[in-house]
Amino acid sequence: MATDEVKQVVATNRTRPGKQTEGVDNYLRSSRYKELVTYPMDLAGYAEEGSFYLAANATRGTGLGGQTAPTDLTLDTKALLYIQNTMTDANGDYLVLKYVRLQVTVAGTAGTNTSWADEIDVGATDRYTSGGTLLTVVGANTDLTQAATARIRFGILVTAAASASRRNLGSGVVRTAIAVVGDTYLFVYGKDTMPLSSMLVAGTAVANIVIPRPPVVLGPQDQYLLHFANASQTAAASYEVEIGYVQR
Repeated sequence: MATDEVKQVVATNRTRPGKQTEGVDNYLRSSRYKELVTYPMDLAGYAEEGSFYLAANATRGTGLGGQTAPTDLTLDTKALLYIQNTMTDANGDYLVLKYVRLQVTVAGTAGTNTSWADEIDVGATDRYTSGGTLLTVVGANTDLTQAATARIRFGILVTAAASASRRNLGSGVVRTAIAVVGDTYLFVYGKDTMPLSSMLVAGTAVANIVIPRPPVVLGPQDQYLLHFANASQTAAASYEVEIGYVQR
């Protein structure tokens, strides 16, 4: 008696394949070495397929000035970081934040603490009004030239009031004392485990501080805003900035 064989067809795609129609049978995906590619991947896998992007300030070693005010977190109209997914197609790519790294290059003057808050908002109202520096977004894989769809601005931003659909994600304290030149503040998004740094946030020693955040996914036209506030501050701090995200 003949034995029927069922074989699953696998397509080799080192780079990201095109979008597939929902609900339609298709090939599985493998690497060049026949490893089955499954979702989710790590950052190296996203970079290889051309989905991982970076943004940073243009001049190495030179920070971008932040807000002198607000001195508390009640003002939505002054953000430090603004990210928007500029796609207009409802079926377009999502942006998935991975990290934001800020390193203090100028400590500011007279601030007694640094606190943060972040939020997401829909794209019906563009929250960006003016100010800040537009960061250049680049892909992490130099062999591929897929277009980035994030608009990222950092610095002294003027932003519109929140829409009715705004979702506050949280808030907290970065430091209970004035920032120190060399401090690094790392916001990490979507980790299953949420480690906190053991470095004290008071005093004058340089601190490396990890701030765990929930997953942040921006659909077409959606926006993410990060706010900093410094009680009693009279002159702004400056930061080198680096942002990593997946576009998929």
